[in-house]
Amino acid sequence: MKILRLSTILLSSAAVWASYQPTYSDGLSSIDPSKWTQNGNLSAASNGIGGNGSLISTVSVPTGADYDVSMTIHTANQGACSGSYSLYARSTPNGATAYVLTLSAGSIGLFREVANSWTLLSSMPYPCADGIVMRLVVRGSSLTFWSGPNTAAYQDVAPITTGQPGVGISSSEGDTIANVQLGPIDYLPPAAVNASAIETSTAPNRVDLRWPASAPDANSAGLQGYAIYRDGVYLGSTRAPNWLDQTVSGPESTAYSIYAADQHGSVSAPAQVTVQVPADPGAKPKTGAAAEIVLRKPSAKNVPDGPTADQREIGVMPTGSYWGAAGENIDLLSGNLNFSIPLIKAMGRGNSSVTFNLSYNSQMWRQDTSIWLLGQDVGLGLGWKLQAGSIEPMWYGGSELYYLYTDATGAQYVLDQSNPYTNVWTSLQTYVWYDANADILHFPDGSFWNMNVVSALVEQDGGTQYPSQMEDSNGNFLS
Repeated sequence: MKILRLSTILLSSAAVWASYQPTYSDGLSSIDPSKWTQNGNLSAASNGIGGNGSLISTVSVPTGADYDVSMTIHTANQGACSGSYSLYARSTPNGATAYVLTLSAGSIGLFREVANSWTLLSSMPYPCADGIVMRLVVRGSSLTFWSGPNTAAYQDVAPITTGQPGVGISSSEGDTIANVQLGPIDYLPPAAVNASAIETSTAPNRVDLRWPASAPDANSAGLQGYAIYRDGVYLGSTRAPNWLDQTVSGPESTAYSIYAADQHGSVSAPAQVTVQVPADPGAKPKTGAAAEIVLRKPSAKNVPDGPTADQREIGVMPTGSYWGAAGENIDLLSGNLNFSIPLIKAMGRGNSSVTFNLSYNSQMWRQDTSIWLLGQDVGLGLGWKLQAGSIEPMWYGGSELYYLYTDATGAQYVLDQSNPYTNVWTSLQTYVWYDANADILHFPDGSFWNMNVVSALVEQDGGTQYPSQMEDSNGNFLS
């Protein structure tokens, strides 16, 4: 089972600086020896410094060893990054002991370096590009880092407690780093979410929440987002003031807590709301040990019968009943209109092929206490998707509760039957199975897809996994 460690909690975030004022800014068109201790061979130009080495700041930050440091990368080779680029925190003047955030070869890693001995603390994939901003915030034993729009956080159990910020580069292709900013930590928390203004909408296997956006304090570096807990268990974080919880299983009463957090790790008081999740009209009642097993799992199939059920039946399922003659499929049970166009048929060796459908599902709105938008705009227009298929993990308490498989028509299938020894997930609704250790989706005909292309969390489908390679049982593949 995969564990969602603090080192991989991702928040979609833009580096919104509001009225925040850094202590020191430097374009690095020259190296000021009164502000920097230089290590290695570096040279300055109008677009920043290049070469192989580091600069460790001698400027004092008002908040001591807690601070915010950022820089911009400039590339010389058609926007491609050719070297490695580093931010330092709590560094000795020679850079031998420090936290080091390094972007290189399409990934970013946070290291603890002690007397030139390196330990990898956290990492995430991220492509480097011209103009990308790297940013590192250190506060107590907590570190938060940015690479472009993505964010990760790490809590160090053996923290380095003193030292200065710095920057570094190792590139022989003319790349540079510039626009360094060093600033203090803002310890004031953002305003708490207004609990009385939280709106909720429920179905047996989902709860929708939304609330008015919180505001950071006047000197804040910007709002980071919101952390969502249910009954004291962490569900996830979001930049947007809304959340969809698909890990409930009615009937039950459950309490949500919403915390607003700024980009320096200050967290508001929780806003709490209690929600009554209705029973699934189509589920058989369970008692005793069986009830405990399925408490947090979705039922195999939600039957849309009655006012509390989720009436959505998107996509086209083999067991459904549909009407239509010109590419449209109207679900006779729910009324959903699905329109699919086989837009691309990718051909592989041995006549293997995969069809990518452009599909539209009409049931993207719901009205109960208010109007809710359930659809997404993933770049093709609201309600439209272009895909062969996808996998989305559903997290609860730091581990996967189940996976949601979506086919080319938009139909969704719950993979919630797991083998704890192999981490293979199967379903009561379809015959596909997912190997979560290898990120491979298997099909009954022997074909399989490598599901290791992950949508960035700044996107509406953030965290969704798509195939990078599709292979049939004879070894023919598309990639």
